[in-house]
Amino acid sequence: MEITARAKKDPVNEAKFLEKYGGLVWFDPDLKETFMASSEGMHWSKIRGTHGYCLLGLLDMYDPSAPDEKDWEPWVLDPELLHRLVVDYYKKNSSTNIVVVQKENNMDDSEDDSSDDK
Repeated sequence: MEITARAKKDPVNEAKFLEKYGGLVWFDPDLKETFMASSEGMHWSKIRGTHGYCLLGLLDMYDPSAPDEKDWEPWVLDPELLHRLVVDYYKKNSSTNIVVVQKENNMDDSEDDSSDDK
């Protein structure tokens, strides 16, 4: 559902993404930079493979009164990478406003169903 909404340029979709992601923080280990998702707007990417809404990852030096492209980066709403980076950040930097919740890996449950104890 989120993938479909990401690809459709619609102010309602943008508002939902801003509500969900705005203000979240993550650390990029490749760039060795900490980013915060903008609460004000999203980036619209026309690049093949990332077409659609992207987060505006703001660096500390970002100044909303004088925005400069070197002070932010677009971040694709990739549940594999972005979500992992956000979770990693908040596990290391606790916040009273953020609770990290993850699904448990239930790979072993299928073995329990085949046991002879039934």
